[in-house]
Amino acid sequence: MMKGKMKTSLQKTGRILRFNFRNVLLFELIYRMFTTMASIEAVSRGTVFALKKAGYSYLTSKNIGPFLIRPATLIVLIGLVIMEAFFLSIETAALLTAYQGAVNYEKVNPVKMLMGGVVKVIRSIGKETGKKSGLVLAMALFMNSFIIARLLAHIRPIDFLLSEIGKGTVIRWILAGMIVLLFLFIFPRFFALHSCYMEELSWKKAVEKSRNVVRTYFPTTIITMLGVNAGVVASLIIVYLLFVVGTGVVVVLYAAPNLRTAVMLMSCDRIEIVLLYFASLISTIVNYGALTAIYSEYEKVHYVEESLNVFLPIKKKINKKMKTGAFVLVFLICCFYIFNVVKSGTLLARNAILNTQITAHRGSSYFLPENTILSLEKAIEEMADFSEIDLQETQDGVVVLLHDSNLKRTTGVNEKIWNLTYEQVSGLSAGVGFGERYKEVKIPTFEEALMLCTGKMNLNIELKYNGRDPDLPKKVVELIHQYDFVTQCVITSTNLNFLRKVKELDSEIKTGYILSAAYGKYYEDEAVDFISIRSDFVTENMVTNIHSYGKGVHAWTVNSKAELERMRLLGVDNVITDRPLYAREIIFREKATESLLEYIKSVLR
Repeated sequence: MMKGKMKTSLQKTGRILRFNFRNVLLFELIYRMFTTMASIEAVSRGTVFALKKAGYSYLTSKNIGPFLIRPATLIVLIGLVIMEAFFLSIETAALLTAYQGAVNYEKVNPVKMLMGGVVKVIRSIGKETGKKSGLVLAMALFMNSFIIARLLAHIRPIDFLLSEIGKGTVIRWILAGMIVLLFLFIFPRFFALHSCYMEELSWKKAVEKSRNVVRTYFPTTIITMLGVNAGVVASLIIVYLLFVVGTGVVVVLYAAPNLRTAVMLMSCDRIEIVLLYFASLISTIVNYGALTAIYSEYEKVHYVEESLNVFLPIKKKINKKMKTGAFVLVFLICCFYIFNVVKSGTLLARNAILNTQITAHRGSSYFLPENTILSLEKAIEEMADFSEIDLQETQDGVVVLLHDSNLKRTTGVNEKIWNLTYEQVSGLSAGVGFGERYKEVKIPTFEEALMLCTGKMNLNIELKYNGRDPDLPKKVVELIHQYDFVTQCVITSTNLNFLRKVKELDSEIKTGYILSAAYGKYYEDEAVDFISIRSDFVTENMVTNIHSYGKGVHAWTVNSKAELERMRLLGVDNVITDRPLYAREIIFREKATESLLEYIKSVLR
């Protein structure tokens, strides 16, 4: 008997999923794209607001706990939860609209799905809305638990917090107990949303009916849901491995030998994030399809099948041009937002530290002239997250890239930068110490650096203090605004007044105080978002203290393997190095990646 129910359930699941699959997939892709972009923006703005109220500049492993329980943070979290519950409710109701169409052999296009979802959610609004929304969120957590866990592992403060929690046996048992309780809450209510959204039953009647369905199809429901979710996870792992191997082959065949490990490390990370996103989408489609198959089978046995026609409230035809226009508009808005995120980054990325980042010191300056377009291009090629540059003004007020006040070390001309016009400076060679090959390399302007790096690499902009350029902060901030570079840069200086001026001009720009040694509570100043300090002085206690204030730690100039590994173990947020490619390999090295590359190389020989 049970075997027969299982076979019927699986067959019906397959038919329901196949019948409207293209329309469902199209709807999910566009709807998820739109809601994801909206969610990222809301989370970004909410994070910035909550961080300001908490007096933090960044989320770190040390401050994320206190940050989460602050009133402003709780208000933001509640708002975000309500927004996500609304988005998920519409998505769930839209999927159920499509699946009921499949049950009754009726094609349901994406617009009809959306309208059906919106109508169902609006009709279900009432005093029981909170219970329905809570179930929608709980179902999303259940269906995507593995995916959510993997995504959280990419957010360093949360991953650190979870790993620390996981060290305690008692805490692990508590978490396991919470997961069991979540399942026990959801299981009897697996089909309540079908009754609420499709048949518009009250919450009490919907839960009662769901329990009847579960009792009737108890083993079938358990085995089907476990099988479906295990299948999604297994498929995700297999596809991930195929992509990784494929990427490894491409890297071995086409990437420069010195770039291979770094390219693989970054590629594997990005492949996983993209696949997790699509796995979440597929998981939702498949899970609700399987549940609808079981629910409709119960309805067929206990009621008349035609009673399910109430699932399709949208009968009015919609003009084809209107449908096409609406979807094209939503798609274009999403594409524009994605382009903007890729080009300029997001507020969230600046405030939630995802990984230890790599900054190329004066560009990739180990083998190339520092503070030049050439060294910046090399830093981009070597996948540096940031490039540190030094800014000063010429006699006629042009902002240029130059570290020393005197030009002798880099150009061979014994003259101060403030004594020469830009025309005179532009005639000098910035590659004197690197032989004839680089004698034509020039000192670039800040504008040239901005034009090169927009959408390609972030900049750590150091304002050099020489006592002669009091307007340097203002000029630099104006140029940053002109090139829409706020989300792509941080500004540093050894001079606190410079940093305070920057904050007065634009409080959104992140600022770092450069120190050679650490004395006192220098990190408490409101004009300081992070500390940039010589790596020799970085200690575990220092990193802990600075992180507890919600500030970051950047360490310079870190070139040796031992020091790079020490910075990684101490949890610094950014390492500034002359060798960005080497630093990435050391800090993010994975033996599995190296072994895979070696194996692929041997096979392809």
